[in-house]
This record gives sequence, C-alpha cells and structure tokens, in this order.
Amino acid sequence: MKAQITLFVVIAILIVASVGTAAYFTNESARRKALAEKYTIESLKEELRPVEQAFIDCLKERARQGLDIAGVQGGYIKQHADEPSSSYMPFSNKLDFLGAKIPYWWYISGNNIVNSKVPKLSEIDKQIEDYMNENIGECDLDSFFSQGFEIIEEGAVRTSAVISDDYIDFEISKRITISDGDVTGTVDKHAFRLPVRLGRLYRQATAIYNLEQSNLFLENYTVDAIALYAPVSGFELSCSPKIWLQQDIENKLKKAIEANIGAIKLKGDYYSLNKAENKYFVQNIQAEKGININFLYNPAWPFKMSVNPSSNGFMRADPVGLQQGIGILGFCIVPYHFVYDLNYPVLVQIYDPEQNYLFQFPMLVSVFRNKPRTAELSYSPIVTREICSRKVQQAVVNVMDYYGKPVNAAIKFKCLDTICEIGNSEPSSEGSILVADFPQCVNGFVLAEAEGYAPTKQMASTNQFGIFDIIMMPLHNLNVNFNVEGKVILSATESDGYSTTIVYPGQNKISLKAGNYQIKAYLIKEGNFKLASQSTEKCITVPAAGVEGMIGLTTEQCFDLNYPAIDMTELPAGGATFNWTVSEDELSEARQITFNLNSYAVPKTADELVNIYNLIEREEVEMPTLR
Repeated sequence: MKAQITLFVVIAILIVASVGTAAYFTNESARRKALAEKYTIESLKEELRPVEQAFIDCLKERARQGLDIAGVQGGYIKQHADEPSSSYMPFSNKLDFLGAKIPYWWYISGNNIVNSKVPKLSEIDKQIEDYMNENIGECDLDSFFSQGFEIIEEGAVRTSAVISDDYIDFEISKRITISDGDVTGTVDKHAFRLPVRLGRLYRQATAIYNLEQSNLFLENYTVDAIALYAPVSGFELSCSPKIWLQQDIENKLKKAIEANIGAIKLKGDYYSLNKAENKYFVQNIQAEKGININFLYNPAWPFKMSVNPSSNGFMRADPVGLQQGIGILGFCIVPYHFVYDLNYPVLVQIYDPEQNYLFQFPMLVSVFRNKPRTAELSYSPIVTREICSRKVQQAVVNVMDYYGKPVNAAIKFKCLDTICEIGNSEPSSEGSILVADFPQCVNGFVLAEAEGYAPTKQMASTNQFGIFDIIMMPLHNLNVNFNVEGKVILSATESDGYSTTIVYPGQNKISLKAGNYQIKAYLIKEGNFKLASQSTEKCITVPAAGVEGMIGLTTEQCFDLNYPAIDMTELPAGGATFNWTVSEDELSEARQITFNLNSYAVPKTADELVNIYNLIEREEVEMPTLR
C-alpha cells in the first residue's frame, strides 16, 4: 500500500511538472515570436537596417491585405467557381454584398442541393501563406538602388503563417543580400507579428454557425415573423372571399425579417437592451470580449417565397358553411390555411474595433412548409416550369364579340398550371389581331379578357403555327328585382365557368352573359339561433416530398379548423335553386330582371333550419322575367 501511494505522488508531481513545462514553453514561444522582428532587423549592421525595415513594412501591408480579404470573404482568399442560381432557388454559392462576393457557409444550390462550406482554420492559414508567396513581388526595393545600396534576392519564397487567437506570426523565407560599400549583410528569414485577432473571430463565427445548425434560431425567428405578419391559419366572419396579394405579404415579411434579424444579439456587453422584451433576440452563447457581432438581412438581396394555395400572385380563401345550408347565410365564415416556403440570406458580421478587423460570412435561412428546415428534411421543391420563358412558336389570335365586332383584349396562355402573359390584341383591317410567340404546348388554353365581356378561354395546341378565333360574349348589366322583401344572397354560375354573386339590396344590379345558369338564392330575415361550436378538417394540395415533388407530383396536407359557437341573428327564410337558360337576344333587349323566390317562416330550431334548406333546394319557382 505504501508503495502504491508513493507511485500516485510521483505521478501527481509529473503531471504538475508537465503542465508547468508546457506553460513555460508556450510563454517562451510567444516571447520569442514577439522579438523575432527585432532580431531580424538587428541581425544586420545599422546602415543596412533601413532596407530590411522597409521590406518588413511592405510584407506587413501585403499580409494585412490578405487577412482583410479573408475576413471579408468568409475565410476565403481564393474562392470556388460561381454556381448558377435558378428561378426556384435564386441563390448562387455566393452573396453579393457591396460588390464583394462572399461564399455561403450554408446554402441550397440552384439545382436544390444542400451545401455546407465552412473553411477550416488550417485552410485559411494556407490561403494566407499562398497569398503572401504570390504577392511578395510587390515588395520591391528598387528605391534603395539610387541611395547606393546593392541588393540581391535569391531563391524561392516560402511563407509560414501561424494563426493564434490575438495575433498572427509570419515567417517569410527568402534570401536577401544587402551591400552598402564595404558593408554587407544577408537575411534568410523575415519574421513579424500582426496583432489581428483572426483566430478569436473565427472561433466566434464557427460558434454562431454551429448554434444555427443545432438550434435553427434564424429559422425560428422567421417562423415567428410569418405568424405575425402573414396569414397562416384562421378564419374570418365574412360571406365574401378573402384575397391577399402575395407581393404585399412578401414585402411585409421582408421588412419584418430585416428588423428582427438586425435585433439578434449574443450574450455580452457590446450592446444595451432598451426594453426587457428584447431579450427574445439574445442568443445563449457568449460573445468574445471586445468583439461586436451584427446580423444583417437586406430586402434587396435574393428572397424566395412560395405559398400554397395561391394562383397568379393571389392568395384566396373562400367562404364555407359550418354545416349544410349555413354557408349561404348573411353570417358566413372564411377559413384559411396557407403553407409557406421561405428562403433568404443572412450575413453575420464579427468586428474587432480595436484592430479595425472584420470577419463575415453568410448563411441561407430556409423555412419549409411553415417549419424550420432540419438536417433530415427532404427538400421537395415546386419545380418552376420555365414554360413562359420559352415562347418559340408563332400564333395568331383574332378576337371578336358575338356580333362579329373586333374586341381589344388582353391575351394569356395557360399550359398545365402555368399562365403566361402574351400581349394585347389590336384593331386592324381584319379585326382585333395579336401575332405573337407562344410557348409550345398541347391542349393548352388561350385566355382573353376585356372590359364589358365575360372572360373567355379556348383550347389550343401551340406545338405548331395556329390561328385562333376567340368569340367573347358581352356582359349585360341588368337592374334586379325580387318578388319578396328582405335581404337576398344570389349566385349565378354559367356552365362554362362564368359566375357572379350579389347581396341585395346593397347590390341591385347583376352582370349576365348568354348561357346556361344554375341559380341559387337565399332570402335572409332577422331571427335568433345559436350554432354550437364545431370542428372540421380541411385539406389542401402541396408539393410532394423528395423526387416526386421535383417532377410536379402533389400530396394532400390536412389540418383541423375549430369554429366557436355563434349567435346568429340572420337566418334563411326562403329562396330557390333552379337551372335557367338565357339567350343573347333576350339579354340585349332587357334592362331589368325579376327573380321569383319562395318564402317561409323564420326557423327557430335546428330541424326547422335544415327543413328550410331542403325546401330551398327542391321546391320549384317561376323562371326569372326580363323586361
């Protein structure tokens, strides 16, 4: 036992000694490096020292230039080749910031490949050495020749750079022989230290990067911004469709993201919190002392937002009923659920004010289907069909109305689910003509819109030259009357897709074209009825995951909608459902239309309500009269 204790004591002494020895050599190495430049210069006789001092000063300038380039470009002096972006993912492998191209540390390429390109500290060190080797030629000593010096430079250049937390030690191997009359001296190695805290700033940068990869804090702030500044899930009490302009939502999100990203801080003393709630923006990692950290997003930078469901730049939610027959009441609900994919860059800047040194790097922030992206996430992009950019087939569109008169119309072309702007038809001796290039497509649709006419579409194949005659039906604006008194909600849907809805008496005119209509009308009167709270499921179509999504396949995503109990004071008390055909001649001669509806007592129970709905659906009424 005594021998065993003695062994432990000996081991402890050795450990302490080794620690002390390591500390000694570390301090001694630092001391020697600090004196290296002085020794290099003082190794020469005094009259030769100005030449070596000038050479060292020039080397310092070149070294600082290389360090500045590496800092501004995310650790890269020599960059990878540019990668192309795409309409789906408009980000290359570099962020263009004030004319400088900064390689992303994390990004999604234009062809949807996730990439992480964080340089190792040893790689940065190697690039700095290469930069010095390639640019040392700028440090010429020709100016000393006129002063009588003779200078001979020999051998290849080899640079050694060692990056520490608070400085970088350089040693450049290059033989220089200096002569001034009878005095001659030779220097083989030129050593100096630059007080640039690249090592410390790089460590801070990788800590931020690793925090983002593990916690996705940038994505989480983005999800919060979407919830606050964009419609996601909910409902509104309305009988009209709710429509959002996608560009407006995108602009709001850009402003919100710019403010939120700029407010992000790390734990430290380089800022002060004006409000307690700003702690929300403080990340749980420590900032290096004496270092400032900024997070930047600029709305002018690339930004990709896609929303499902949406169409032609609009997001629309339609009114629905809580149970059969109630969606057509004056008290309607518009539920909505939108799924967002969002991608944009964030630039992280780490600045040392003492040495005026900046290290920065960008990362792509990616939100997928309203959630932060994850390492395991299978990205399934909605592949943007570049149909509209490939207008290669000429076609002619001639637009006229029912009477053969030319109509100046806006022409679009629909192929699959893509709608392309084509142009406007213009008057000519042969009618209203548009000659333009179309995307090649089989069984697409030519779409025509003009004021005073119902929107018109015609099937068309544009895989070869074609002439398409479009006949547009006039819309006739008629005064509306009913055979009953009260509020009426009436919808008229024509067999080719045209539809219109009015709420009478607030709207007392209706625009109709000739065709076959289904008419639904509901007479609304005051009453008192309580609708219990309910839950329902709504499903929307979103891109499928993985490869299926890339080839355009979709899948359903379902979610629950919960509706509160509602006290209803307007209830159906009559109406009608019927089919009706009207000709162009009849409409052209008419100025007024009267609809005939059935009228019933205001319901007081759920059974009475359902019974009225059934009566509205099946009881016959007289057809509308025109005059």
